[in-house]
Order: sequence, then C-alpha cells, then structure tokens
Amino acid sequence: MQKLIIIGGGPAGYTAAIRAAQLAYDVTLIEENKPGGTCLNKGCIPTKALLQSSHTYSAIKSGAFGITAEGLHADVDAVFARVFDIVAKLGNGIQALLKSNNIKYINARARLKSPTTVELPDGEIIEGDKLILATGASPVRLPIEGIELALTSDEVLRHAFSQHKSVVIVGGGVVGIELATFFSELDCAVTVIDAMDSILSTMGEDIPKYISMSLRKKAVKFALKASVKSFRKTDGGIETVYVEKDKEKSIVADIVISCVGRTPNGIDGIENTGIVFDRGFVTNTNGQTAEPGIYAIGDCVKGNIQLAHFAAADATRVVEGLNNGVFRSLANVPSCVYTSPNAALVGVQEKECAFEIQTGRFGMSANGKTMAEGGGTGYIKVVFEKQSGRLVGAEMVCNSAAELAGFVANLINIGATREDILSSVYPHPSVSEGFFEAVEDSIKKSVHTIYRN
Repeated sequence: MQKLIIIGGGPAGYTAAIRAAQLAYDVTLIEENKPGGTCLNKGCIPTKALLQSSHTYSAIKSGAFGITAEGLHADVDAVFARVFDIVAKLGNGIQALLKSNNIKYINARARLKSPTTVELPDGEIIEGDKLILATGASPVRLPIEGIELALTSDEVLRHAFSQHKSVVIVGGGVVGIELATFFSELDCAVTVIDAMDSILSTMGEDIPKYISMSLRKKAVKFALKASVKSFRKTDGGIETVYVEKDKEKSIVADIVISCVGRTPNGIDGIENTGIVFDRGFVTNTNGQTAEPGIYAIGDCVKGNIQLAHFAAADATRVVEGLNNGVFRSLANVPSCVYTSPNAALVGVQEKECAFEIQTGRFGMSANGKTMAEGGGTGYIKVVFEKQSGRLVGAEMVCNSAAELAGFVANLINIGATREDILSSVYPHPSVSEGFFEAVEDSIKKSVHTIYRN
C-alpha cells in the first residue's frame, strides 16, 4: 500500500485525502489549523451564511412580500453565532469523514525534511512515497501606511469588530463585493474603493454593471480608479486617505476591510527539496513540482484559479491521475458572486470568441419564479458556436445563478448543442426557464420575448 502525505486540510487537501483513501492509499493528512481550510472556517461558508441572514433581513424590511414585523432588528452577534455553529457542524462532518476513511489526521505545522519525509514540531518524522502540498493562500496585505488598522476578510469573518455603522472596503473583487452586500443590507454606510474602473473586473462587462446598480440601490458608494494612500486612527474611527481623479480625498468609518486578493502559501523546509516557489508552487499540467514525487494542488499553485470548487476538483484530478496515470483537464470552471441577485460566469465570453457565434439573452424580469422570489432586473446570456451549434459560454445575473452555473458548465463540457438543450423540458416555474428562453433567443424564438420586425 502506497503511503501518501498531504499537507493542508482545506477543500483541496481533505478532498485529496478522502479520494486517495478510497483508492486504497495509506493517507496521512497534516493541517496546522482547523480542517476545512479558508473556505469552511473563514471564507465561502461563513460569507454565505452571513449573506443569507442579511438577504432575509433586507427582504422582510422591504415589505415587498406582504410581511411586516414590529421592532425588526438585525442582531449581528446572533448572526455570527449562527455562522460559527454552521462552521462547527461542517468541521465535525469533515473530521468524521476522515475518520471513517481511516485517514491519519495530524493537527500540526509540517516542515519538509526531504523529498519523502515531513518533520513535525515535536521532532516526529513521517515518511511517504509521495507528497501533496495543499497549503492554500492568505490575504494580501498592501504596503500602505497604517495597513494594520484594516481588517482582512479572515478577521471580519471571525467577527473581529464591534461598531460597523460605516464600512470602507478596499477591493471590488468577489470578496469585497459580497461583504459590501452583507453590510449594506444591514443598513450600514458602505464605500468600496478599487483601483480598477469597475468592480468585479474579471467578470466581463455586463455583470459588473448590474451588480453595481443593485448595490447603488442599497446606497453603496464607489470610488473607482482610486488608490489608497494611508489609514489613520481618529476619534471618529479609521480615516482612509485615497486619490481619485487626481484629487486626494478621505473618509472616516468604523471599520476598514482590505480585500485585495490572496497570495499562495509556501511551506517550511522547501530548501530541502527541488521544489520551485515563485508566487506559488510551480507545477506542470499534472500538478507535479520540480521534485518528481511531490505534487501541489489548489490555491497554493502558481496560476491556479483561487476558488474552493476548483481546488477540490484539482485534488480529485491529481489523486486519480497518480492512481491510474491519466490526468484529466478541468475546463469551464464557473465563477460566482453571491450578491443579491447572484451572478455567474462560465465558459467563454462573447468578446473572447475568435469564431463566428450566435448569442441569446433573456431578461429575468419576465421570469415568473424570479418575480415570485422578489427578483428585480437581471438576465441570462448564452453564447453558441455558430457552425456546430455547441454551447460555449453563459453569464447570468439572477436568483440561483450560482446553482445554475455548474449544470451549464456540464452542458458546455459534454458539447451540448442548441438542439440538445431545446429538446429538454425545464420545470415551470423555475429560474432555469430563463436559461432555456435565452437559448431560444439565440435563434430569435424565445416564447416570452416580443420581437419587433
């Protein structure tokens, strides 16, 4: 039985451990913090739990559903207590999975002693036939005066703040925009500062417009193409000094959150191996480092997509490849943002296509399920390769966009054509009908669209 050592217990690490155990490896998983990594403990899960609370509060407060409540109040301490309870239950679930798969779990910091051995802080040496590094990533700290006054997303999700009536968020990526959604739905004054000319700059052109419009309706303010100069503690809170349109400005808020990306984590003892670390572990397409018996997966790999679902899929791909020699590729990984409404992007965007295409679009304000759920503006757009009729891309701003994205990615990956999709029956009422109508619109046959000659 081959011995496999995995360092890091996040979505990449624990997924790799379980799959390897299923394939009859003798697995040791080493994690210095809690199992579940950033995603479970200070990322995806806490954020989505917070957003569910703020979405619910905002929906009731709006009165749009015919529900009124006397003395409606968002108890942030109780909101976070719920978050911590969810995290604990899921963490216990991971522990149970590791135990049931006979995985040796060690809660300690690992150091590479050699290409096949790992040393623990107590001096214990563990030997393995192969090693997998899944050390994840950490928040970037900008070299700005007073940066220690700004909270990282990790600290926010630990509830490391008390006052939050006003919030400044530096960074308009997915993490920053999800936190902007949470705080704005709790009636906080939120300002987002970003160096780019739009938020969510990696998600095309239309998605940023729709999400920024939605956030502006929640009174979120934006300072775009702006650079932060410093943070300073004042009697009124924390002052952020920034430059926008060549003018120096400042704003004081209860808390400042820095969400400017994450950087791959390395590992102690790398000098004892042939591994190359250059803003992430350098690997080939099979996840193999310059040290033949050591692989790296997930967020810690240079150039990898830093998404939990990609990390888990990458883990499965590499472990199965080690087992059977076939390393499959991972294509059309969905990107999602859990705002209200959700947004998702999968496959190629229209502007990226070097071939002739046909596009279809459906406005979700005409979708019955969206209206019933209180959804407002939004859309689903699809992109087909004209010659083959194959679906190659989609973007969505609508309720349940993140739920749809995986299924749409699957359609792209299996080479589904327009006719394949239109020969299916979608449930009514459902948000997914909007996808079907967008597909119909690609040949100007959407039933619920008025076409003017």
